[in-house]
Amino acid sequence: PTTMPGLPAGMPSPPDAAPTPDMGMPSDAGDNMQPNGTQPNNMQPPPAPEPSPTTTPSPAARPEATGENIAAGDTAIAAAEASIRQRDWSKMKSLAETAEKAAATDEQVARAETLYQIADLGTYYRGGVSRAMADLTAGNEFNVTDAISLLVVEASAEQLIARRGARNYTYTLDDLPFVVSKALAKFQLPMESETGQAAQAVYESIATKSTPEIRADSAGILRSLQNVEGADPQRIADWIETRYTPSTTQ
Repeated sequence: PTTMPGLPAGMPSPPDAAPTPDMGMPSDAGDNMQPNGTQPNNMQPPPAPEPSPTTTPSPAARPEATGENIAAGDTAIAAAEASIRQRDWSKMKSLAETAEKAAATDEQVARAETLYQIADLGTYYRGGVSRAMADLTAGNEFNVTDAISLLVVEASAEQLIARRGARNYTYTLDDLPFVVSKALAKFQLPMESETGQAAQAVYESIATKSTPEIRADSAGILRSLQNVEGADPQRIADWIETRYTPSTTQ
C-alpha cells in the first residue's frame, strides 16, 4: 500500500503500545554565557547588575493567598476542568493557562499545571491527526493495521471519506475510530517516543469515543511512562482516574 510522507520530530523512543479499538466496520475488518572583553589588570570587574523589576517571581515569591484570590483560582480551575470534560478543544488550553495564572495556593498550582499538561498533550495529538488528514489526497492508501488498509476518497483537516472493499466510511475528526487516528498520527508525530505515547493516552481518555475501559487502559499506559517532555504522567493518570467524568453536553 502507498504510504504518506510524515513529518516526525526527533524524540526519544520507547516501544509503541496502544489498544486497538473497534473501527466501526463490519466484523471482517478484523505536541548565559555572553562574551566579555578582557579586563585590564588594574581594574576590578563591574558589580553584578541589579535584578530587573520585571523579572517574573518564582513560585516561592507568590503573594500570600487571600480568600478572594483562592476563590478566583478555584473558579478558573473549574472552568478549565469543564472545558476538558466537554472536549472543548478550541478553549481547553487557554483556560488551563488562565487557571495557572489564577492559582493562589500550592495545591491550586499543582492542579492547574496538571490540567494544562492534559490540554497540551491532548490538543498536540489531535492536531497531528488533523494535519495528517489534511495531507491526504484522493487515491492515497494507508495501513490502519497489518490486515486493514483504507483508500482515501476525500479528505480535509476535519473529515475523512475512505473506502475499504466496496464500502465508503465517512468520519469527522472527532468521530475517527482510535485505530484510524493512531495510524494517521504516525505520519505527523513521534509515536515511538514517550511523549507521543502520553499524548495518545491523554487524547483517548478525553475524546468523544472514549469509554471507561479505554480510560483505564490509558491511565495504565501513563503510569508506565517516565520521560514525558513537560508533563508528569503520574499526576495526569491520577486526574483521569479520580476526577474525570465526561460531560454529555458539547
